[in-house]
Amino acid sequence: MSRRATLPGRRGRATALAAALAVTALGAAACGGGDTLVKPEAAVGSGYPSVAVPQAQGILDAVDLAVANGTQKRTAAAFGDRVIGPYRNFALAKGKVEAARKAKPAVPEFERLRLVVPDATAWPRFFVAVGNVKGEPTPVLRLLLSPTARAPYGLWSELSMLPGATMPQVAAATTGAPALAQNDATLVQSPKDVVTKFAAYLNSSGRQEGATFERNEFADQVISRLAADRKRLKAAATVSSTHSPDLRAVFTVRTADGGAIVIGAVTQKYTVAVKAGQPGAKVDPALAALANGKVRFGKSFTRTAVEVVAFAVPKRGGGPITVFAAQKGDVAAAAS
Repeated sequence: MSRRATLPGRRGRATALAAALAVTALGAAACGGGDTLVKPEAAVGSGYPSVAVPQAQGILDAVDLAVANGTQKRTAAAFGDRVIGPYRNFALAKGKVEAARKAKPAVPEFERLRLVVPDATAWPRFFVAVGNVKGEPTPVLRLLLSPTARAPYGLWSELSMLPGATMPQVAAATTGAPALAQNDATLVQSPKDVVTKFAAYLNSSGRQEGATFERNEFADQVISRLAADRKRLKAAATVSSTHSPDLRAVFTVRTADGGAIVIGAVTQKYTVAVKAGQPGAKVDPALAALANGKVRFGKSFTRTAVEVVAFAVPKRGGGPITVFAAQKGDVAAAAS
């Protein structure tokens, strides 16, 4: 076979560029091995819960109706104030992608298993419903948020537990578990530092000072995807990725062992920039739906994704921090 035949041509490079731009979604929960475990409630709480169990069930009923309505109609108005934050952004983006693929919307069926309820604090307030979604291989965590005293609880995010992960034990929902501040110093890292350092961990492709984070399947997927795209596209384009912590919303609740569950969000900007003299590429029609319908790019393509991650954080003096659940999806894209 000739040397010319083995080199990737312009068409081959354009195809590789397009292949690098498949719609991003969390895939960690669908692979790997090991049993996923949700530990039972601890018997002792510390105060009184921010929501009573019957009230929480009523909120979840209202959320189920809003999710069904918004999923079917694919509009923010249809979701209303019972579906907010990353979940609504993911769902709206997914709706655009499904419409581009001419796929019918599928309403998720959520089976409730248990509640994680912090004790009463000032607003914003939150609680977590743990359950199963039909078709998902591992349990999910639905985080419900009430941003202000006048705002109802809305579904803010739905994280899938990673294969083999264990959700820490917390106080019973009937008594409430202590909610912690972003700068709480009783943990191995403060909640805000956990989210900030995890973004830095992803930006460094897994390099870190000391054993801050235990290796986990979610980070491995994110890091390996970037490395694979850079290797595959090095002749035609440069690939860059930046993860930025969103400290506007970091949710923390004390666990029975003195540590904490910390849930926070990171925004990823992922850019493929075409090198001089190289052709651009067509964009997957599904992803083009997030880029105002633009189906080609000649200079660069940037996608914006949100990563919501749940950490098990040991008490001060312990370590390392583990990731036990996550949610990721594209929310926007831009082509030039």
